Amino acid sequence: MSEILQSYLEGKIDFEGQKLVEQISRNALFIATVVAFIAGFAMQSLQVLFGVFAVFVVGLSLMEVSMMAHVAYSTVREGSI
Repeated sequence: MSEILQSYLEGKIDFEGQKLVEQISRNALFIATVVAFIAGFAMQSLQVLFGVFAVFVVGLSLMEVSMMAHVAYSTVREGSI
């Protein structure tokens, strides 16, 4: 019984896809930080800084979820896991 349960809970992990998404996320957050800082500094407003950064973070989150699904689907489909 435990073997059947374990086979259902065991998933294939795509380490290459995770590395790619992590690298893109790190770079995008760095760019978002720089852009938000420059915008906030130019406007002399912390509200602008946090607003611009929040827009970048929400956009990145939406992009990352769809990208993880695409990378996982294409890797599993090609059979390279």
